[in-house]
Amino acid sequence: MISQRKNRRLGALGQRGQALAELAICLPFLLVLLIGTVDFCRIFYTSMMLTQAARTGVQYGAQSKSKATEYSNMENAAIEAATDLSHLGQAVTADATSSCECADGTAIDCDDTCIGEGNPRVFVTVTVGYTFHMRFPYPGIPNNVALTRTATLMVP
Repeated sequence: MISQRKNRRLGALGQRGQALAELAICLPFLLVLLIGTVDFCRIFYTSMMLTQAARTGVQYGAQSKSKATEYSNMENAAIEAATDLSHLGQAVTADATSSCECADGTAIDCDDTCIGEGNPRVFVTVTVGYTFHMRFPYPGIPNNVALTRTATLMVP
């Protein structure tokens, strides 16, 4: 009877040791998975912020035809919309352009007129860029990822 109790206690201790050994083996993999998930979420958040920044810049330029040529103001609006990313140490870049085309899709100079249509349609485009840095080096994945987002709107 006493030897059976002793065997049960030794068996329970052996199982505890086995669980601890399994945890010691699996814990590094679980930590890498957790850190990878955090980095993926950070990239996703950064992409959403860049998309919103590009939309903010292009909305500024799409207010009127006179604002469609205020490239520095569109770029500043986009950069200000991404202030959360600027605090991380990397600069957010923005580039604003405008273009014109006729209703048939033919690109045209904005000072020209479309044959039979009159004034061309004006489009403004803002491209925002940011270099994302991973927190943990992964094999086969670069530590720095260049992210860019572009938004285009037609000026009414």
